[in-house]
Amino acid sequence: MDPVLLYIKLEPYVAQWFIHEMGGESVHLPKRSSESDIIEFFLEPTPNNAVPNLREEGSIAIAIPTFKHKDPTYFNYLAPKAMAALARCITIRFRVQLWQDLHKLHNIECCCLTDLIYAWMEKHGIECTEQNWEVIRQFYFRKRKIYVKKIKKDSEETE
Repeated sequence: MDPVLLYIKLEPYVAQWFIHEMGGESVHLPKRSSESDIIEFFLEPTPNNAVPNLREEGSIAIAIPTFKHKDPTYFNYLAPKAMAALARCITIRFRVQLWQDLHKLHNIECCCLTDLIYAWMEKHGIECTEQNWEVIRQFYFRKRKIYVKKIKKDSEETE
């Protein structure tokens, strides 16, 4: 039986990363993953007045997992706020991985950040465009700035 699919819109670089991480155009979530938990909790039968969840330009397909008490044949709808929560969860996972990987490498100062970002994008299936590079660079620097500010504040308090 073909899986029942949900279609979700994500930022293009996040979508590319997510598809690469999950291995395939139609994403199959691991059991008990955060994304799977969100789907299980909010999944409901499609209301009569709901707009069907159809594939749009730039959306990705997620196969609805089979849950004990929610057959995807009948339970195949996520309300807009639940869909937003799912998208946010995926984006947070992306940001955490990006920060962990780049911060570790940038701290050892092995090469310039430009090269690190492009190599990270390539490794994680993200199209190596200047726009994607710039978004990732900005995120990294914003996050780094927060930590640098915290470290400076903490060191001033201990003096």
